[in-house]
Amino acid sequence: MASTQIALPELYAAFDYVEPMIPVVSEELDTGADLIYEMQWEGLRAVSVCSQGSIAIHTRGARDLTSAFPEIVLSLQNALEVNDVIIDGEIVALDDDGIPQRHAVMERWLTASHHPNFFRYEISDILYLDGKWLLDVPLYKRKKLLRKVIKPMNHIQICKYAENDGSDILEISQALGLHGISAKDKFSVYEPGKTSPSWVTLKYARTTNLVIGGYTFGGTALPFGGLLVGAFEQNEFRYLGNIGGGFNSCDVDILYQLLSRLHIQDCPFSSEPSLGSFYYWCDPVLAIEIEFGELSSSGEIRFPLFNSLRPDIDSKECDIPLRLSA
Repeated sequence: MASTQIALPELYAAFDYVEPMIPVVSEELDTGADLIYEMQWEGLRAVSVCSQGSIAIHTRGARDLTSAFPEIVLSLQNALEVNDVIIDGEIVALDDDGIPQRHAVMERWLTASHHPNFFRYEISDILYLDGKWLLDVPLYKRKKLLRKVIKPMNHIQICKYAENDGSDILEISQALGLHGISAKDKFSVYEPGKTSPSWVTLKYARTTNLVIGGYTFGGTALPFGGLLVGAFEQNEFRYLGNIGGGFNSCDVDILYQLLSRLHIQDCPFSSEPSLGSFYYWCDPVLAIEIEFGELSSSGEIRFPLFNSLRPDIDSKECDIPLRLSA
């Protein structure tokens, strides 16, 4: 779950822990001669520490991914052309048509299920190489170096990018039904754990990360009717709406398994919403990504749809005012 901190393998004792760098989110595409454009795969952000054939993979907040993706660990061991390296990228799940499926990545991580989707590690950056930190090396040089140390293979790919013009990347992204692309300053350094304007993610779908504080039930064939969601504002948990659509059968099963363990007696929201159906309250620790149309005059979300679980996001990061999610 989003608030759970998982101890990293002992391999990290030999290296400094690197929290991923986060892009600023925008609804307008930056253009310019000094930009590098990349796909946003809607997968799971993953930083990998590789040393002498041993692999440890983590996502934001030092949450361990290593055991959840054994095929990527094995492929990465075979893909490395060097001894010690730290790399950054996204773990992506692809269906039979090559379309990314974020829910499948989250399902694999949370349940260790043998999901039928194909999993791939899209590597986009290199942070450390054989005794030397590369954080202050310009991005375009890091990308050139990355191609020399990683050999692409079945589950391992180096993320494709374009310089100066992002129109082709944008067209591919939209054709795949994705929600955005990234534009990065080619001279940018890597700032661990920081949200930096040197990296910008264009979102052409309005999405945000919220936290589940309960759910309704009754009146449908599903184990719940809707998710009661909110976000944090100065340590208060504010109710923002009820999400009743966007789920597939896998989403429903996993959500119900997780939420049934989070029942609490009292309403977690700072102001209890008026609900016309039966409901359960939940400890507000589970983050999700939603897509929505607009905000009402009272600040609640309108026309919301569930996109995916976000166990890589701490619930306290889902704050107000609403912002587009990275």
